[in-house]
Amino acid sequence: MIDPKRARLPIIRQCTLLQLNRSDVYYRPVPQNEANLALMRLTDA
Repeated sequence: MIDPKRARLPIIRQCTLLQLNRSDVYYRPVPQNEANLALMRLTDA
């Protein structure tokens, strides 16, 4: 995993070496609210 605080190489270089998109490194998932989860459960059923 890329740790920007302890990196000796810039994140851009690490992503290039690991063949990762930078957007994947910076992405932070957003929690879903309960109403949205209920709708997803209904869709799955």
